[in-house]
Amino acid sequence: MEDQNADQIERYFRNELTSAERKAFERRRAKDEAFRQETELHGKARQAIRLKEKAEVLSRLSARGRQLDEQRKPTGRYRPWWLGGGLALLLAAFFWLQWKGEPSTKTQSPPVVSPQEGTQQAVPPNTEQAPQPAETQPVQRQERQPPVASGKEKQELLFAQYFQPYKDETLEPSVRGDEEPSASDTFQQLYWDGKYREALAQFENLPPAAKNNDNWLFIQAECLLMTGKAGAAATLLEAILANDRSRFMPEASWHLALAYLKSGNMEKAKRQLGIIVGEVNSPWQEDAAALLKALR
Repeated sequence: MEDQNADQIERYFRNELTSAERKAFERRRAKDEAFRQETELHGKARQAIRLKEKAEVLSRLSARGRQLDEQRKPTGRYRPWWLGGGLALLLAAFFWLQWKGEPSTKTQSPPVVSPQEGTQQAVPPNTEQAPQPAETQPVQRQERQPPVASGKEKQELLFAQYFQPYKDETLEPSVRGDEEPSASDTFQQLYWDGKYREALAQFENLPPAAKNNDNWLFIQAECLLMTGKAGAAATLLEAILANDRSRFMPEASWHLALAYLKSGNMEKAKRQLGIIVGEVNSPWQEDAAALLKALR
């Protein structure tokens, strides 16, 4: 029984439970105090392993850094003979340029060109008061209006404003020591690191059961959205919502609306946003209402 509990708890942290299994797990954890404590201890143990291995990696990197610093230290105080002489020449050139470019204290009238003869004549100094310019009317400047974004540009701006690939603590990859990571572990790690194209390629290496798991399919849809494949992402999210087996149902509903927006299907985007606005318990209700208002 203990082995079954440990296996189920590990699958919970690795995000491998189905929607029904996860709901049953949460109900049991809420009612069974011993099971709740076992789950918490399991999570703390995973965290401790992760921190320990990170500390070991940092320690090795620090030691390597100190070794490289020792190798870079100079062995003597040799200075090139030309360093001092070159500095002196630079200083001498600087002062010579300052002396050479010093302006004369004598004032001279600027020369003008005679239109008849084409020669320069000196302008005598004008001792009379210069005539005041006539009062001119202020120039009326027309305010420049910002360019109006096109429909496609507006869609792209709104998508970039509201979309962010979903991540929570259950999606953070766990550290497994020297154990070889599974295909699912690698897929999860690539997604967590933001390497979405590599994650899509790795998805093809998952076992058949994982490929049919709606939780992993939701992550695949996120990768598709991040790589500009909004149409394929929308098709995948529609299937996930129809199956109702993923623990990411609220996120799938919200991101389906954004996938419609990204692909230019405005009617479906508005319809899906209206559904989310009507869901009282949806964490995306306010965002959906604001986006729907912006689209209208």
